[in-house]
Amino acid sequence: MTRIALFSIFLLGSSSALADNSFQHQASVRLDTNSDDMGYGFYALDYEYFFSPVSANEEPYWLSLLFSPSSSLRVNYNRNYGNYGGDGWFGIGGTYQSEFGSFVSADYTRYSNDFYYYELSIGHYLDPLNRIEFLYDNINGTEAYTLDYLGYFELDKTEGVTLNMGLSKQDAGLSDVAVVYVKADWYLNQSWYVGANYEYTNAGSDSYSGDSWSIDTGYWWQIHPNYSAQAVLRRTLDSHAVGVDIYLGFATRF
Repeated sequence: MTRIALFSIFLLGSSSALADNSFQHQASVRLDTNSDDMGYGFYALDYEYFFSPVSANEEPYWLSLLFSPSSSLRVNYNRNYGNYGGDGWFGIGGTYQSEFGSFVSADYTRYSNDFYYYELSIGHYLDPLNRIEFLYDNINGTEAYTLDYLGYFELDKTEGVTLNMGLSKQDAGLSDVAVVYVKADWYLNQSWYVGANYEYTNAGSDSYSGDSWSIDTGYWWQIHPNYSAQAVLRRTLDSHAVGVDIYLGFATRF
């Protein structure tokens, strides 16, 4: 499972923040659906505790955890609705961030039908805004390995650009599946970004191999120092794709 396929919006909540615009708690809720049929999708609730304050100052609101990484513990709950049925799943996880720039993470997810997924990762910050990470995923017995890079590059007239790219290899039984992905997001200001995504999958045969493109845009409304709302729209550029993926949420930090 690649990072490009795991799209998430952090939604945080509280009645008071630390004086220097930092936070140690985040609670989140979001709704994921598609414009073609908004009668189905899923919602998610998340909570994460950070052992040291995460700064939230002049950088894009979306990137606080890249600019100010911290050790943390997290839990989440997700549930389908509509045509997807009422299946739910919960997850727990944590990250240890060393003062030398290295980090390790572990996450475990269990579904209501006993389907499970866990991920282990180890990484290192090459400098404060560039990191590499190696991930191991096990999805109900199917293993995958991913080498991932994430970096941020400042610009003069706008905020900057993030570049996320990597290579993933999955053991799919009869044949291995390899995925190469690249995602670039341009932050025009603290709140607004536009992005483009590319993914190529090689599954060992023409019928299961190919590439895909998508574009997206997101906006973060900082309503109050402690409260914010987010919206993201994503369109897959494929003749078989329908509608626009929609991600909506509300946030607060403390």
